[in-house]
This record gives sequence, structure tokens and C-alpha cells, in this order.
Amino acid sequence: MKKINLCLLLIVFLCMLCGCGKSYTCYDCGKSTTKAYYNMDAKIEKVMCEECARKYWMPMPYQNYRVN
Repeated sequence: MKKINLCLLLIVFLCMLCGCGKSYTCYDCGKSTTKAYYNMDAKIEKVMCEECARKYWMPMPYQNYRVN
């Protein structure tokens, strides 16, 4: 019984560690995302989601402007 409880506790702890990611809100569409991209201003207050960044930076590679 103690092994089962320990395993469950370990699983919960690992889920908590994996679930902690920074979330951003797209400046253009308002969608919440964990993968944010800068526009020309390069301000953290005005980030975009992947879809909006693809449209904004086309034909240039939008992946170069990802927020770290």
C-alpha cells in the first residue's frame, strides 16, 4: 500500500513540474498560448500566437522571433 501511495505522489509531483509553463495572450486575436512570437516592436506586452506570427512575418521565417 505504501508503494502505491508513493507512486501516486511521485506522479502528481511530476505532473506539477511539467504543467508549469508561462502562458501568453496573443495581441492580435486574444488567444492564450505557450508559444509566443515577437512583432516588429519586440515588446513582451505585444506578443502573438503561432498562427498570427506566421501571417505577420510571411514570407520570412517566423520561428526566428519566438519568445524564450
